[in-house]
Amino acid sequence: MKYKHCKRSGVLFVILNIITLRIYGLIYLCFVAKDVNSFGRRKMAPYPLVWILDFLFLGIPSIIWLSTLSRRVEEEALSLGITHPSTGFGKFFNWNFFGSLIIVGPFIGHCLTFRTLNAVLIRHNVTAISEVAPKKEEPAKEEPKALESPKQEVVNPHVVVSYAPTIVPVSSSAPASPKPEQMRKKEPRIVFEGAKQGSDEPTVRKWRVRYANSREGVRSFATQEEAINFAKSLAEDSGADIRVRGK
Repeated sequence: MKYKHCKRSGVLFVILNIITLRIYGLIYLCFVAKDVNSFGRRKMAPYPLVWILDFLFLGIPSIIWLSTLSRRVEEEALSLGITHPSTGFGKFFNWNFFGSLIIVGPFIGHCLTFRTLNAVLIRHNVTAISEVAPKKEEPAKEEPKALESPKQEVVNPHVVVSYAPTIVPVSSSAPASPKPEQMRKKEPRIVFEGAKQGSDEPTVRKWRVRYANSREGVRSFATQEEAINFAKSLAEDSGADIRVRGK
């Protein structure tokens, strides 16, 4: 609950109450009692009824009513942590009953009570604003993303599935025919090394045909005839440098 009137003056209240023959006090204290009832444990008695009883008991009911209001303001001030509140039942009663002998007593009693009441209402307003004010939302922290690699599959940001490398067996079959770009562009020629062409003597066990300068550009054959036929098939392509030798 937000309180609008937090700057009540006790001196101004007493002066206007005297000028208006207590009519101002009748209306003003109804609003004061409404604020005190909002945080008090027990509700105050209706002040219009007390105001009527003042004519029968010479103003004593109003002093008791205001002293009770001052005590409840003191209790609320202590519960809110306001130290040394300058109000209470005994203080207000003494300032208004006995202080009237020195004329300024009622002024001091009302000033002390309204000053403490203003501090209590301000404290309630600050508490209400702090509870209603929305809290600043913190930006959500981004979760670190897993680094992807060629051999990893990211199922979600927290689970990374790795696959073991696949071992492919080396085929024992003969290599495929060479591509034209693997051959050097020179005039085709066939060179036989390690055995003479047409010799029946088994001087070698295998025959090699080299069709490129790289290490992979060599193909082996079991017989001389297979090597010669393979070399002739490659000799038709321009730019082939072919050698056949025994191994």
